[in-house]
Amino acid sequence: MKRPWTLILLIAGANAADSGAIITDPAQSRAFKQKYVALTDSWVKGVEFTPAEEAAMRAGKKWEPVMTAGPDDPLAKKILAAGEPSYDALSSY
Repeated sequence: MKRPWTLILLIAGANAADSGAIITDPAQSRAFKQKYVALTDSWVKGVEFTPAEEAAMRAGKKWEPVMTAGPDDPLAKKILAAGEPSYDALSSY
């Protein structure tokens, strides 16, 4: 939870320090973007998942084709068809 707040404070501080600065130069814009991407990538590289978290992510991957099959949310329809929607019903999938 600390990292999102750090990013928000970083952005807010940058905006407060130079609120009138709008990057119009494409080269400067790309450089700024790369700096931001490098920062967020460094956070991701420090994450270590437990074996249970990795197993849960692998199990969830099987639902990706169903979740992205169309705009009508086929997974939600499947859960609703099984009965009363609840956290237990959702987590069973």
